[in-house]
Amino acid sequence: MLVVSRGSADNVDVGAGTLESGRSQIRAFNISSLGEGDSYDYTTQGVRLGWGLRNSVGVAEHPQSGGIWSVENSVDNAERLGVLIKENNPGEELNFHGYLNGTEYAAQGGNYGYPLCYATWDRDEVPQNEGIETGTQFAIGTPNNTVNDDFCQNNRIAPRLTFPAHWAPLE
Repeated sequence: MLVVSRGSADNVDVGAGTLESGRSQIRAFNISSLGEGDSYDYTTQGVRLGWGLRNSVGVAEHPQSGGIWSVENSVDNAERLGVLIKENNPGEELNFHGYLNGTEYAAQGGNYGYPLCYATWDRDEVPQNEGIETGTQFAIGTPNNTVNDDFCQNNRIAPRLTFPAHWAPLE
């Protein structure tokens, strides 16, 4: 299996919010089943391990369990309710995506939030931060009835580990 991470087209790539864009996703392809001259369509084929992943620059398989992990570099110049929170938010992420060895993982292929939801690093920098802690998903911009902190926390996959903003961790 070949695991491929495709990043966003911009700092905040609104188009990546649709699965059909193929952007900000990690997919795996069984290259042993391809014949000579055959190819895959990244946006529609392969095993989707996750989407809503802005820029997963490090992807690795755990040598014993076979679990697929990635580190994600988040956006720059984030703001919430008109306040720049870019110094300490959003945090960088370590995400778990499941397995390619047949082990079941219910969240495999799910959405990790981008471009609407992000991981908190410093809650004190986030305006209207009730219910927000380090690692909690929150909405940037101006939360509304559709996209808000409750939506982000209940409908998106939070990171397994959150790092400080701008650390750019690599595996």
